[in-house]
Amino acid sequence: KAARVRPCDVDVAFLNAETSALVPLAVRVYGVAEARVNPHGGQLCEAALDGVNDVAAAVECLRPVAHGARRVEGRMPRLALVAGSLLEPTSAVLLAPASP
Repeated sequence: KAARVRPCDVDVAFLNAETSALVPLAVRVYGVAEARVNPHGGQLCEAALDGVNDVAAAVECLRPVAHGARRVEGRMPRLALVAGSLLEPTSAVLLAPASP
């Protein structure tokens, strides 16, 4: 609330996907149904490094040099959510590109 960010402001979400059933549940819990979710494939196609790869993928997605699959519907995302597992809800962060 203090940041004046609503779930609909999130363009892309990187949700911990240790089990694929948790992803739709996390989408509901965080209210990010309109966001593109796990464009990097999540832990289902990468090593599970306790969310570190989610942070790296989100930063890469937000960089101005991002291209192709890293873009969200052909444009640069403005806000990314990176969230840990719902089984151990200990972390979540909102990332935005740096201002020039």
